Amino acid sequence: KEVCRQVLRAIGEAWSSGRPWSPKVQTRDEGRYAPRVMASRWSIAPETGARMIEEWQINGVLAFEMVDRKTKMMGLKVTGSID
Repeated sequence: KEVCRQVLRAIGEAWSSGRPWSPKVQTRDEGRYAPRVMASRWSIAPETGARMIEEWQINGVLAFEMVDRKTKMMGLKVTGSID
C-alpha cells in the first residue's frame, strides 16, 4: 500500500509540474507513459502498472484530463485516495 501511495504522490507531482504521466502508449517516447515510469521507479511490471491505473480510474482515484489548454496536453490527475 505504501508503494501505491508513492505512485499516486508521483502522479500528482507530475500533474503539478505540467508534464503529467499518461496511460496512453503514444507517450512512451516522451517519457510520460505511466506503466513504464512505474516499472523503472518501483519495479512494477508494466502490465501490472497498466491494470493499477485502469482500476484507479474506474474507482475515481485518477482521472485523465487536460493539464494545459494551450498545448492540449492530457494526463493523469489524482482525484481521490486509496484509503
